[in-house]
Amino acid sequence: MAGLELREAAPEAVSGQSSSTASSSSVALSPLFKLPRELRDYFYEYSFYSLYTPAPGGEYGIKITKNEGIPEPALLLTCKIIREEAVMQFYGQTRLNLVIHSYDPATMLLWNAKRVHLMRDYNLVAAVKFASRTGPISWDNLKRTLQLVHSGHHLFVTIGARGAPNYSEEEEFLQGMTSVARSMYYQEWDFVEDTLQMLRQGLVALNLHWAN
Repeated sequence: MAGLELREAAPEAVSGQSSSTASSSSVALSPLFKLPRELRDYFYEYSFYSLYTPAPGGEYGIKITKNEGIPEPALLLTCKIIREEAVMQFYGQTRLNLVIHSYDPATMLLWNAKRVHLMRDYNLVAAVKFASRTGPISWDNLKRTLQLVHSGHHLFVTIGARGAPNYSEEEEFLQGMTSVARSMYYQEWDFVEDTLQMLRQGLVALNLHWAN
């Protein structure tokens, strides 16, 4: 199933029909719904197989980006019943790669909104299994991200765990800044920002690009 088509998520209604009408027609006409649910689950799992199996280049899954959003396979967009049955297979097993560009929080906020939607509508707890960072360093973006952390958002300021091959002194310092922003939730942001500006000098000492 390497050629599985991905499309941006869209409303369930098709050609003016209500979602319930479209779903009823799908059940009546499709041989898929004549199969037991266990076999349908196997079909969904097989359909998504290429999305959580390593590609020849070693990469997994799908990328969630600020510009591309959260692409979903066309199968999830066919009708309401298939979506309700298959959404857990997709978000539960697919390796989702959250791509953070230059510490911009936009992609992380996009995923957080999707995560809340999945919990509310499907009672599904979904988690990003991998995050990566692209683009140049941006202090302004990092500051915006830390401001959101300060206000209670859960965002990926650091993307590696202690002991991981890509973990560095810089990541350790970013982890510390995240803790400072979170722990000072009771302070006004202007005061927290001044504190982070002082801590910025530590980042500059580790990487001169933080001075730009």
